[in-house]
Amino acid sequence: MAVLSKFIQADGIEAACGGPRNALDYAFESTLGEEERQVYREIFKKMIELLDLIPQQDELKITLDNQSLLLRQNGDVFVAVVAKKGHSVVKSLQRMVRRTFKVLGAPIDKRPEKGSPPPLVPPTPKPDPQGV
Repeated sequence: MAVLSKFIQADGIEAACGGPRNALDYAFESTLGEEERQVYREIFKKMIELLDLIPQQDELKITLDNQSLLLRQNGDVFVAVVAKKGHSVVKSLQRMVRRTFKVLGAPIDKRPEKGSPPPLVPPTPKPDPQGV
């Protein structure tokens, strides 16, 4: 899948995969050896299963000794990435994943950007001190 190839071209990214969650053989691009590819493929499957256990969550991050793993789902589409731990590319992963969802045709969730004001919430009425 061409969009995943762009992940691999980024310095610090070791593997990327994604596609429909129910696909038996989803796209997987990597600079790793075949044995490591199989290990990460299994880890991503388990991450999807774990994410299914946590209601209303769409993202799971795992930090290992030398790698950071990110799996994000949007509807029935997921994207997962293995990056070198502490590499500067880790800061850009969220943006890269959002762009990948757009290319894959998944709906884009509108999350507030960092530093944006919180949504307005009407004030809670205070109880009457006289009990009336």
